[in-house]
Amino acid sequence: MKFRSQMAADIRHDLGSIACEHVFYGEGTSGVYMDLRMATAEATAMVGTIGMGPDKLDPKMSIRAANIGEQLISVAEIAQGVHEQGTWAGAVLNNRRSRRVVAQILGAAYIDDWRLMYVNKEAIDLAAEALIAQGELMGDEISGLLDSVGLRRPTDADPYPEDLPSVPEERDATIAKSESA
Repeated sequence: MKFRSQMAADIRHDLGSIACEHVFYGEGTSGVYMDLRMATAEATAMVGTIGMGPDKLDPKMSIRAANIGEQLISVAEIAQGVHEQGTWAGAVLNNRRSRRVVAQILGAAYIDDWRLMYVNKEAIDLAAEALIAQGELMGDEISGLLDSVGLRRPTDADPYPEDLPSVPEERDATIAKSESA
């Protein structure tokens, strides 16, 4: 048994690698495959089997999070049966409303992670350099290192990630094509 807040924290843990890659490298790698798969599985369980619903966000941020989250949904969870409905995760993701809620949960987690990495980029670099220099840290050494680099939480004044690039819907692409002709 887990509280919703614990499940949301698990998703943030899973998506931290993706946000970190985007902040530090400006792009992602294939190394996040299992992280994304686990985050999607957790979000589909929250929505489709437990009925937890979306994150409580203002309408504008909810739309932004859902738009980002749409691109973070991993279909690797759908491993058997008729395409998209052979598993309970597939059934959740095939339902437009449920898929959008999953996307909002994933997007909100990604935004939180990205902002945390962004405002702490220099501190994370310092911690990495110290870890490389020392080779291994244990116990209180770890918390001492993290305390020494000046980690902080994002504030309202700190930036948000840019929206991920999107591909227009087919009908939008057809309209744009006819307007340019």
